Amino acid sequence: MNFLPLQKNVVDCQLEPNGIMSEEILDLFASTPRHAFVPESCAQKVYIDEDVEIIPGRWSLSPLTEARLIEAAQPNPHDTVLVVGAASPVMIAVLSQLVQTVFVVEPEQKLCDQLQKALEKQDIGSVVLHKGDLNKGFEGNAPYSKVIFSAAVADVDAFWKSQIAEDGQVVAVVRMSVKAPGALTLFSSVGMQKGKRSHFISQENCPYLTGFEPQKCFSL
Repeated sequence: MNFLPLQKNVVDCQLEPNGIMSEEILDLFASTPRHAFVPESCAQKVYIDEDVEIIPGRWSLSPLTEARLIEAAQPNPHDTVLVVGAASPVMIAVLSQLVQTVFVVEPEQKLCDQLQKALEKQDIGSVVLHKGDLNKGFEGNAPYSKVIFSAAVADVDAFWKSQIAEDGQVVAVVRMSVKAPGALTLFSSVGMQKGKRSHFISQENCPYLTGFEPQKCFSL
């Protein structure tokens, strides 16, 4: 199947009409073969404007959400970026061409193997994959310029301040409850120290990242 028209459609019909302005990001989404990073059963699905479940409970984000997360992070060539979770591999591939190094923490062996294989086939070498607990980040290479969560989180707690540099940032879609809309939010190191969010970017809905769902409250 020829996927080139679908790659072009991602930019022309999803990203540009919804305000993605960076020509560099648009060009990378137009040239990145989304189907090469996911199981064959999801090859066509990942081009539509929806989140796609690639293994049970883990989702590849829609192209628009991926692009908004990247654009909010304002990546530059000197950045080292930690991506929490490997289920949205196209975002990782695009980021890797905008920054110095992308580090990825992921506990699922299947997702690790899938990402590593795709990166090798696409000759992308600036990604370091670490198999580990999502909630513990990747402390061995901290601090990072940016931390990006690859799906929604109920909150960003103080631990993540230890993962970013003094002028670092955390980018996340925050959904405080399952019924609440998601908010694409940029956290600064200083803001996290003071217990405040840096600023709201846009409303954005996507599934929760495993282990970052709202805590259930029980009453007697």
